Amino acid sequence: LEHHGKVISLFDRVSYRLLVRSDRQDLLARVNSAMDQLLMNQPNIRNRLLDKYDRTQGSPLVLTPNEKAYLQQKKTFRAAVYMPHKPFLYKDEETGEWEGVTATFIRRLESDLGIEVEIVDGGTLENIKRLLARGTVDFVADVPCDFSWLEELSLSPTQSYRTIDYIPIIRKGFPLPPDPKVAVVEENFPTLITVKSSYNANQVVYCHSLEECFRAVSNGRADITYAPRAVVPYLMEGAFTYNLEALTESFFRENISIGVSKHADPMLWRIIDKEITHLPPNFTQNVIIQESSEVAYSFSPRWMIYHYPLLTTVSLFLIMGLIIGVLYYRYYMRRRHMMAIQQMAYMDSRYQLPNML
Repeated sequence: LEHHGKVISLFDRVSYRLLVRSDRQDLLARVNSAMDQLLMNQPNIRNRLLDKYDRTQGSPLVLTPNEKAYLQQKKTFRAAVYMPHKPFLYKDEETGEWEGVTATFIRRLESDLGIEVEIVDGGTLENIKRLLARGTVDFVADVPCDFSWLEELSLSPTQSYRTIDYIPIIRKGFPLPPDPKVAVVEENFPTLITVKSSYNANQVVYCHSLEECFRAVSNGRADITYAPRAVVPYLMEGAFTYNLEALTESFFRENISIGVSKHADPMLWRIIDKEITHLPPNFTQNVIIQESSEVAYSFSPRWMIYHYPLLTTVSLFLIMGLIIGVLYYRYYMRRRHMMAIQQMAYMDSRYQLPNML
């Protein structure tokens, strides 16, 4: 619908058609026949073409005058992040700025809505609960899209803007026992929903962080843990658990959304929900691919031993050989100098006869 040249409502996309001259009925019949043939061979071709050429741009962002006025008045918002792990959210060591998939998403939100969003270091779930109770943050990013779980946090979930696959992590060369022990973070949503329903209580090993879960599997305290696929390389590097391996099959998939505080104006929920619809469907996936290709490795002796055992062994032998060679050279030169001093002390340098003592 249009009112004075402005779009006030958008219900559906306009379907595309070919126009044929009225005197070319033969061409019209051929085109219709070709389209029918395509639909018979590929029934989903219309959706595929829309995804490729139309939906990749996202839906138009249409805000009401009240919503625009609210954004201009509020201007600055504060947000916490539920998953502060690479590649989702981390601080650049040089600039100190927030980087990652979630930071890119929030910058896109700032650009589209003309606002500023301050990212608050939430840390743990308990700290996020305190921030929400005090009214310090307006919304929380990267929360599971589950109404009942978010109800306890006084959050209203928007529609999902990405999915996260959780994959199993085990020790290399150690097959899982019949009743494996699983390392989990007790306060995490996946633990409550999926892990507890799949394992008995005596099989669960509780940890305080995903890094601790990885170390528990690495040192044998647990047999398996689960982590988002994108963060696995960073967790292995950060926890120095190079004896672990990630299985390819997903254990479960989680829809991720924005949780808007129920203490905030309801318009904020509607605005962010519209913004998510406005994003191209592949926006977050492209950012994840770009971020995941930049794994920061920690160069250390343990890293070298696990990744390059032969090269590390040869290098150690070379270094030890060099040290032994330097020590032997110093010993040889010292012995030579001592012999020269003794020669000067006991032998006449002119006649090569013993000195008189």
